[in-house]
Amino acid sequence: MKKKLAVTAILTAAAAVMPSVSFAATTNYVSTDKPVKADEYLTGSNAPILTIEANEDLIGSSYFTLSLENAEWLYEGTGVMPNMEGVTYTVFSDNLLGIQIDPNVFDASSNDIQIPLYTQITSQGAATVTIDPKESGVSEGVYTFAHVNFPGMTINVSDIDNVNGTFTIKFKDEYPYQMPNTKLFKVQITNGFIFESFESAEGTGKYTDIVNFKIDPKDPSTAYVETTSPSASSAGTMTITGVQVASSSKTEEGRSAYLTIEPAYGDGSMIKYELQNFKSHEEAKEYSEIEFIIGKNYYILEGDMVITIEDAPFVDANGRTMLPLRVIANAFDIPDSDIIWSPSAQTVTIKNKLGKTVTVAIGSNIITVDGVESEMDTKAVIKNGRTYLPVRPVLNSLGIDDSDIIWDSSENKITVNYRY
Repeated sequence: MKKKLAVTAILTAAAAVMPSVSFAATTNYVSTDKPVKADEYLTGSNAPILTIEANEDLIGSSYFTLSLENAEWLYEGTGVMPNMEGVTYTVFSDNLLGIQIDPNVFDASSNDIQIPLYTQITSQGAATVTIDPKESGVSEGVYTFAHVNFPGMTINVSDIDNVNGTFTIKFKDEYPYQMPNTKLFKVQITNGFIFESFESAEGTGKYTDIVNFKIDPKDPSTAYVETTSPSASSAGTMTITGVQVASSSKTEEGRSAYLTIEPAYGDGSMIKYELQNFKSHEEAKEYSEIEFIIGKNYYILEGDMVITIEDAPFVDANGRTMLPLRVIANAFDIPDSDIIWSPSAQTVTIKNKLGKTVTVAIGSNIITVDGVESEMDTKAVIKNGRTYLPVRPVLNSLGIDDSDIIWDSSENKITVNYRY
């Protein structure tokens, strides 16, 4: 109670010494409305600027206050505003700041007043600053300078097909703010299920033509809903249609899969859906067994179907099994149209049904998956005019686990169990 009385006394005293002035209609605005996370600090060049434009009626000494909602001031005690000699501040509370202008030092009739909003965001919704003009010539007003995602977002999972393992996710965003180019939501599925593919990722309103659904190449039980460029400042929807889910060797029969969706950018609660009766590992997807034999110009599908190939696998000087690129791709349902050779860069790029893009350069031991580089323990080469790649890292990059790649040294063959 004493603190409140002291603050009131200071404010009253400050108002008492203000001369009577005519009220001007100043033009006020903030430099940006930033999308932020709760508890984020806005400092330095990251802080929005509150500008009160110069006005010929702003003569003499001026005093006004700035109060915050959903944010707290980071200023302490009293001091001079950055780069604004003659404009001083006094902190009265976490949310209240007093601004004093000394006309002998700062001429507000010909210079803009610019106040960095050094703040900490404290909660969901819009962070605002309110100008109380007191007896100054500054116009009153409330200005939004930051907002926490996503209080206006609703999420719905529909079209659940338990037999084929598909569903649709729709995000309805009624929050009229710009979203950055980033991952917006993290989507995960439990009980050993993984994301395989999706039919389409579409947006309306501010999300038109900028929505993508990206499956994590290192952990296919995780995917992200992301924007490919900054959005407009309006409402909009994002719809991920035909999300295809498959079981794996880790799937436990008789247990439901749970789908969780949580913000990857901004704050918000996790949403959890139970996907009942999704097919178990044995039922949901079938496997193909493919055998490659060192030195043989064919591979064997399902134990009895012989597929002729032009060039045979071989073992390189590092003891690694090398297969022709086109053989690998075609054997695992990647058409020639998704195999891209660049003669100038000496690189080959393939794309699979998970949406993964894999690039390897001839003579290099680096493999790039969706822009992420990792090392192989041998190099890609050209032999007999054919591009050869090491089997295991390439199959791993296409979503095939080491446990499904089996080397039999007695028969010089490699067997791959491939789910389709």
